[in-house]
Amino acid sequence: MEQTGPTLPGEVTRLLQQWSGGDEAALNDVIESTYEELRLAAKRQLQKGSGYTLQPTALVNEVYPRLLAARNTFFKDRKQFLWFAGHLMRQIVIEHVRARMAGKRGGGEAALSFDDELAVPGRKDLDMHTLLALDEAISSLEKLDARQAQILVLRFFAGMQVEEIAEILKVSKTTVKREWSLARRWVAQHIAN
Repeated sequence: MEQTGPTLPGEVTRLLQQWSGGDEAALNDVIESTYEELRLAAKRQLQKGSGYTLQPTALVNEVYPRLLAARNTFFKDRKQFLWFAGHLMRQIVIEHVRARMAGKRGGGEAALSFDDELAVPGRKDLDMHTLLALDEAISSLEKLDARQAQILVLRFFAGMQVEEIAEILKVSKTTVKREWSLARRWVAQHIAN
């Protein structure tokens, strides 16, 4: 799917409302309008040359049927939709890692590379075991501090910038930066234990 031209955020919101109201064709328009953003988010997660078989385009393509299954979900705007898509990407990556590990019985796994800025402190490449531990850590953090967990998912899995996260969560950029830092440290400690 290739974006045919610029779409105003309000247009995506209107399409999301139509889709939530039962117009399944509107989802195609939403995906088309946000495809490049979704692909860039997937690319931020999966760097080429890591030896990991899941590619950004494939990851976005795997998100699509899950979005179809979530048709009763109401999205108030494009940002909320992109957050949800990032959440789905997280699930897909984790499922893919588990399947690969099961197929290889945990041995010989390839490293999954993430951008330095998004990586868990002290780690550039996350192997499959560490990625699963990261997912478990985020799930644990959700119980302690839901906003910090949201920031981790938005930043790490959806690849959003601080300004975008602040807009979605309706908090200041300083709050996002502070909580991103705290969440990263908490996750790093959780994984180390």
